[in-house]
Amino acid sequence: MKRVLVVDDYPSFQTLYKFALEKVGYKVDVCSDGGEALQKCRITNYDVILLDLLLVSVSGLEFLRQFAKSPNRASAKIIVISNTSNDDMAKESLLLGADAFLTKSGTRPKDIVESVGKILDKVNAK
Repeated sequence: MKRVLVVDDYPSFQTLYKFALEKVGYKVDVCSDGGEALQKCRITNYDVILLDLLLVSVSGLEFLRQFAKSPNRASAKIIVISNTSNDDMAKESLLLGADAFLTKSGTRPKDIVESVGKILDKVNAK
């Protein structure tokens, strides 16, 4: 079973994404900031990390900077999902290792499930 970590500081988004992903068979963990996500990634290898950028204590960009040094980085695909309209932040997240960027306001749970499936299909095709 593929494992997904949802990193978002809004409980409603955590619940929404977790429900949609578990419904199609993923094992999903949630957390609310980048520091907690780094701790979870030290003990669990995730296949996909859904990462918000605008988090309260450790931001999504800082998570990307620190996670790049992690031994578990090679096995995880990162999809940034954020409401930020700042193109520089989107570009920076991709430069720091994110595999995809989605705008939260224009993305439905169905789109999240499809994006996770597509990114995992690419991994399996290699």
